[in-house]
Amino acid sequence: MSEKVIDPMSLLAQVRKDVDPRDRRLFEMRLTEEFEAEKNEARWADAVERSQARPAVPQAQLVFDAANNMAGVAIEGARFVCPLPKGYGGPGCELAVIDRDRLIVLQPGKPELLIDPETGKTRRL
Repeated sequence: MSEKVIDPMSLLAQVRKDVDPRDRRLFEMRLTEEFEAEKNEARWADAVERSQARPAVPQAQLVFDAANNMAGVAIEGARFVCPLPKGYGGPGCELAVIDRDRLIVLQPGKPELLIDPETGKTRRL
């Protein structure tokens, strides 16, 4: 993202008083559009940074059972796949490690799920 050199509010203060009201309104609208574009760019950059900040989880992976139409988490060394509740496992679903031995499932718009690798039980945080 580019560094700000000019403050938009100082630009607005420098507009002459005798300027046509329509031109002044167009200028204000353009400043608003630029401000919104900068906010969206910052939001996008933050989302990219957050998505790259989470390391991969080597001892587990998200899996999908097409026969039962269910998502789950396959944990290394476990005898079974831990099924996820309905609504989890779709687009945006991520798996992360907390406390070095506990797994967490992150799904946008839903509460986080904590998975105990030893028992395979899930609970909402």
